Amino acid sequence: MGIRGMSNPLIDKDFAFEKEMNQYMKAYYDLLGCSYDWNDKKNNFIGDKKKDVTLYHDGKKILIEHKFRRFDRVEYFDILVETVQDVESSNVGWIYECGADKLFYIICKTIKGIMRPIYLHSIKFKLFKDWFLEWEKTGKYHKPIMSLGGYGETRNIPVPLDIIPKEMIRKKIPIKGEDED
Repeated sequence: MGIRGMSNPLIDKDFAFEKEMNQYMKAYYDLLGCSYDWNDKKNNFIGDKKKDVTLYHDGKKILIEHKFRRFDRVEYFDILVETVQDVESSNVGWIYECGADKLFYIICKTIKGIMRPIYLHSIKFKLFKDWFLEWEKTGKYHKPIMSLGGYGETRNIPVPLDIIPKEMIRKKIPIKGEDED
């Protein structure tokens, strides 16, 4: 089911992709020795507006937001920040509603015929959000990228990785699965 209980094939496809990628992330968290809570007991890997998963590691509780980006032909050197989820309804993007401690911006690629997460950028979300909102006001960003999907027309601002302050990002952390060394 899509938003507000209405079925939408595009939203359903996105949720199926996220669920599949979250299974890889679950295996990754298992390898790191983390425990986790996805807020659902059916292993649908459903989060809420504030975060996708709560990780517990070394006695710490960390709220994590996952954002997945696919690439096969082109490697992106930016992250897309959703500022408007649906232009028609003016629903705000995740940058305004997310309450996570960390944003894991996860890059997915097809390997041996299977799409899977290969690395992530770990971003201290609250610092990043404050920085992004100030940076966006300067107008020194690339043209917004508008995308059509299940929620409608979405507005994303591309943020080059090399301008994000180093103290708030760890780049290209490899994601290894249980079948890799």
